[in-house]
Amino acid sequence: MKDEAKTKTQLLAEVAALRARVAELEATAAAVGNTQWINSLQQSEARYRSLFEESPISLWEEDFSAVKIYLDGLRSQGITDFGAYFEQHPAELERCAQMVKVIDVNQATLKLCEVSDKKELSDLGRVFSTNELKFFKAELMAIVRGEVRFKGENITNIFLAPVKKFVNLSWSVAPGYEDSYAKVLVSMVDVTERKQAEEESQRRLAQLEALRQVSLELTAELDLDTLLKSIVLHGIKLLEGTTGSIYLYRPELDALELILAVGDPLVPPGIILRRGEGMGGRILETHEPLVIDNYQAWSEAANFFKNYPFNTAIAVPIQLGQEFLGTLHIANRPTPFSTTDIELLSLFATQAAIAIRNARLLDSLQQSEQSYKTLFAIERRQAQEIYLLEQVRVALAGELDMPTVLRIVVEAVAETFGYTQVSIYLLEGEVAVLQYQVGYHQAIARIPISQGVSGRAVRSGQPLLIKDVRTDPDFFGAIEGLVSEICVPLFDQGQVVGFFNIESSEGMTLDEADLRLMIALSEQINLAISRARLYTEARENAARFRQLAENIHDVFWITNLDDTETIYISPAYEALGGRPLRDIYEQPRSWLEAVHPEDRARVSDEFERRDRSKPAFNEYRIRRPDGVVSWVRERSFPVLNEAGEVYRVAGIIEDITQRRQTEEALRQSEQSFRSLFEGSPIPLWVEDFSAVKAHLDQLRAGGVTDFETHFDQHPEEVLYCATLVKFLDVNQAGLKLCQSDDKEQVLILGQEIIQEAPESFKQELLAIATGKTKLESEHLTQIIGDNEIHVIVTWSVVSGYEENYARVLIATLDITNRKRAEEALKESERRYRELAQQNAALYAESQKRLIEQAALLRAITVISSTLDLPTVLKSIAEQMGLAVDASSAYICSYDAETKTSQVLAEYLSPYASAAERVSDLGVVYRLPGDLPVVFAFMQSDKAAQIQHVDDPNMPKAEKDHLQQFGAWTTMLIRLQISNQSLGYAALWESRQRREFTADEIALCQGIAQQAAIAIQNARLLEQARQDAETKAILLKEVNHRVKNNLTSIIGLLYAERRHKVNAESQPILDEIIRDLISRIHGLSTVHSLLSASEWAPLSLSELAHQVVTSTLQSLALDKQVGIEVLPAPVQVTPQQANNLALIINELTTNAMKYGLTNHQPLRITINISQEGDIILFEFRNSGAGYPREVLALERYNVGIYLIQNLVHKGLKGQINLRNEGGAVTTICFPVSPPLKGKR
Repeated sequence: MKDEAKTKTQLLAEVAALRARVAELEATAAAVGNTQWINSLQQSEARYRSLFEESPISLWEEDFSAVKIYLDGLRSQGITDFGAYFEQHPAELERCAQMVKVIDVNQATLKLCEVSDKKELSDLGRVFSTNELKFFKAELMAIVRGEVRFKGENITNIFLAPVKKFVNLSWSVAPGYEDSYAKVLVSMVDVTERKQAEEESQRRLAQLEALRQVSLELTAELDLDTLLKSIVLHGIKLLEGTTGSIYLYRPELDALELILAVGDPLVPPGIILRRGEGMGGRILETHEPLVIDNYQAWSEAANFFKNYPFNTAIAVPIQLGQEFLGTLHIANRPTPFSTTDIELLSLFATQAAIAIRNARLLDSLQQSEQSYKTLFAIERRQAQEIYLLEQVRVALAGELDMPTVLRIVVEAVAETFGYTQVSIYLLEGEVAVLQYQVGYHQAIARIPISQGVSGRAVRSGQPLLIKDVRTDPDFFGAIEGLVSEICVPLFDQGQVVGFFNIESSEGMTLDEADLRLMIALSEQINLAISRARLYTEARENAARFRQLAENIHDVFWITNLDDTETIYISPAYEALGGRPLRDIYEQPRSWLEAVHPEDRARVSDEFERRDRSKPAFNEYRIRRPDGVVSWVRERSFPVLNEAGEVYRVAGIIEDITQRRQTEEALRQSEQSFRSLFEGSPIPLWVEDFSAVKAHLDQLRAGGVTDFETHFDQHPEEVLYCATLVKFLDVNQAGLKLCQSDDKEQVLILGQEIIQEAPESFKQELLAIATGKTKLESEHLTQIIGDNEIHVIVTWSVVSGYEENYARVLIATLDITNRKRAEEALKESERRYRELAQQNAALYAESQKRLIEQAALLRAITVISSTLDLPTVLKSIAEQMGLAVDASSAYICSYDAETKTSQVLAEYLSPYASAAERVSDLGVVYRLPGDLPVVFAFMQSDKAAQIQHVDDPNMPKAEKDHLQQFGAWTTMLIRLQISNQSLGYAALWESRQRREFTADEIALCQGIAQQAAIAIQNARLLEQARQDAETKAILLKEVNHRVKNNLTSIIGLLYAERRHKVNAESQPILDEIIRDLISRIHGLSTVHSLLSASEWAPLSLSELAHQVVTSTLQSLALDKQVGIEVLPAPVQVTPQQANNLALIINELTTNAMKYGLTNHQPLRITINISQEGDIILFEFRNSGAGYPREVLALERYNVGIYLIQNLVHKGLKGQINLRNEGGAVTTICFPVSPPLKGKR
């Protein structure tokens, strides 16, 4: 509107015009001679003077006529460049200021200038400071240019006040005084608070920018010592202190250690602060910042610092999530530290924590990398050695031909380690004969063992290393240029049978590592030689055992643990049971069909009840399809996997029919048994354990139940039982094993063997105590003569002696050579596996650390490169998802007041499910209804939480939500800064159920911390911006509202001035003045409401009620008027409220004028509603209604005219007049745009 576009200067000019109008009215009243008229005008003038005096804006009325005359005089003297003139004559500025006459000022001016008397402002030359005089020069330039309006902003206006203030000054020449400048209206608005707010905002923004720059520097510095010093220096600079220090937490002491101090006085490093000791100890307990305004008076200072000249001090924890790293201290600032300083230093400490952790991770990674390189060099050599040994082992396993094996060994050694000359010799009598060589163009085929280095090695049986062959007089070489030699003797059955030789040339020197390798390799060659000999012996023994093997018809079988699958069964099953093998493979339990019907129930029950983890034994009958019945003995035992867990069951089914039938015949055929016993190639012993059995029974009768514990507590019992064993007989193979021909001597020796191996004998005693009749003991070490051998002992009670153990048959098998070979192979395999596992672990650890470093660095780089929150959060979500290979990742806010969560950023991997790939960005969830688990997590103090869809305790709403998007597992991570929860991060896994590791959770927490920092930075920046904007808007709005009120008052007076009034129309004049008072009351009412609401939108119902009441109080205090304003949730802007107040005032005034009679009371009803973006306002009164000519728009009065202008121009709406039980006025107008988004 045109009135709204007027400036403060124009308003003041119109006030002056109003005063002129009042003067004219006074003159008219004097001419008429009406005293009452004069008094009324004086009262009106007093009211408007009150408006001038009580205006919240500083108002001046000044006279610049003398200044105008002076400037015109200078122009007439030829002065054209007034700016240069006043620069050359600065005293003329003060002279011009003294020419200005201050006619009047209001109370706001006295308050602004902090004076009590208007006379103190009469001489501007005296009150103007140098700065004001410079600005006064700009006013003079405006007068020189003939301008009648002037405006200046942000002027430092000190005047007589001791405090510097900022004002916005504007003036305008009153109408009619444009030539003389005799009346100039000046307004001043105090903008000091806004200016200070802007400066504070700028300072805050500068601090945040400095913090961002410091964060970039910290994250770029990875040397820990340099980083710590940089943290302290930047902290001092950031908070404008003079002293700073940093403490790091030492977990082993549960205390803080001073690492670095900067400033004066200088504090030495190494000071230890325990929990609760000093500022650092307090923070170690509470993890909260601490500010001390007067450190000297603080009673809890650490003893070491009590005499240090600190005044103000601040300390904050350096922590990352729940990980406490240390504390940062700043001291000795001239002014106390504020909450803003705490917040700023806490943010800086968080960035410092990230940088410290990165530096530590890098240092750890570098140390690991160096260790890995050193270890890799060692392990590479060992791996080559193991590879070579493995090649030789494979050659031994696959080849029995000695020349082929020796060739493979020589070539493998030369190829793997680059040895230039390699050879193997075997002894033939007193001469070593060449078997194979690499690298010699002319080799020595036969070497007497009495000559050379090799002869010395053969004679001594010790390996030799000659680093410089020129120093050894025994050396003689096959070729020229040899440098070093290693000669290792080869053994078979303890005798030297040859040697393995390596020689180097071309400057290469052999060392101890080569010697160790050749010694290890020689053991494999020894095995090859021994294996070749054993192979020859085995072929001879094969013919001896063939007849025995062909007569063994036992069935061997293997099943899974629950007997639902047959893994293997030997072909003897068909011969024993008369059923095809395919039956047992297709139906694993079909063997029960072969069990004799009389035994089937017992066998089935024992089979179901048996413990699969323990050996089992059973005897029962079977019946073939042809009706033949046989007795069998079945033994089963557990099979363990690599983890030591039972995963299969194996067993042997033995046909004992013949044994049962011939037991009696065997007892009667002692000679036949003796023949078999003596002729057996396996060493056999017959022993009498009856005395042992009787002693064990006696112990059991005495209360011993746990024989193993009893023997452990009484080892003498084992030795005593050994003396009770009687050795009855031994076969020829046993004599050969003991290297003796005398049975009596060997039987005595047997007693000594038992006593020298008490642990092995204890196992036999435990078998007897438990009633076992068979025992097989492997790898027991027996001492016979001077030789240590390994044997397998099979121990069984002869049939018929199960009760008294008077006859026990023991078979021993010498496995010494096999044991040694197996141990050597196992050692080689163990070393190879250990090296492989170590290499794999080192590589995996280094890769994991590199991934963690890369993810954290990328997240920090994004935060440092931009302040755009969506971009930062999107990148952090992506880094989290990639770091742990999650199918998707989300960053969400959390509002504790509204209990809502909004998705701020998301990352969807290529592996995300189709449902999961539907974007969730911007979606708001209400808690706990939508996500109860997330709500419980945010209410807890957990830093992270893992949840699975198949968890039976998961609430249904949460499970439905996760299943809807195909998620199996989710990980929640709290976003927190200084114990303030800002939201959470969520990682989803939709491919399979997944358990996140502790390292993955820690990595995601580190990355998520960057998201929390980004959100906090964005909030702080937005809050600073909003604070500055809010203060500026409030100041502008106050000025705008006051301007509108003054404009409205002047507009009303101008409207009344257009209606001519003669002296005889006293009632009309009274009515006009009354209307003016009523309208001013309406404006005053709306101004009060707007001030109370801080110029926020008003309730239209409340506004209508207040304006009607105010109008009635001024017009009809003694009249009977009823008011009904129906409540409605409709709000209007301050500008709309001004226009509506005038409209309601006019409608109420018209109702009182034309609707009120002496017979009936008047009733005013107001209905308010809103349809879409249109507000409907209906005003009813129960009077006579509008005249016909008013409804036909044929006659207007001032009130109707004013209402139509306010509706059309002020509200941009429409008005309708009608009669319906009285006068009805309906107004419709649009909702103001600022209110649309808030509905």
